[in-house]
Amino acid sequence: GEKMRWVGTLSRALRTRVNAGKRLPRRGGGEKEEEVFNEPGGLLFGEPPLKPGQKRQWEDWELPWYTFLGGGLFIFVFGVAQKPGSQLDQWAKEEVVIRHNKLAEEQKALDAAAKAAALAVAEDS
Repeated sequence: GEKMRWVGTLSRALRTRVNAGKRLPRRGGGEKEEEVFNEPGGLLFGEPPLKPGQKRQWEDWELPWYTFLGGGLFIFVFGVAQKPGSQLDQWAKEEVVIRHNKLAEEQKALDAAAKAAALAVAEDS
């Protein structure tokens, strides 16, 4: 049944992968071999064009691939959007507080310097 179909698909995929390595020319030393070059056949992904009104049949791996790819993308986008502290207005509020505190410290330092300068002028007179 279904299990045997998956086993058959896996077996074909492994055989294709193993046999593909045997067809490739070896690089490096040894005797010179002719380069293997496949002329383009005009077929997209090696599939013949469909006849009018005919639908393309999906491979066994395509449904789970697209399902998990879409589901993973949805979870990622939704998760990033819901992550705490990722809202723009929250960042802006924190930035305002930081800048306000920095300006307040600078103002205190300027006030202290002005007070010290005023005391120095008062003592000199």
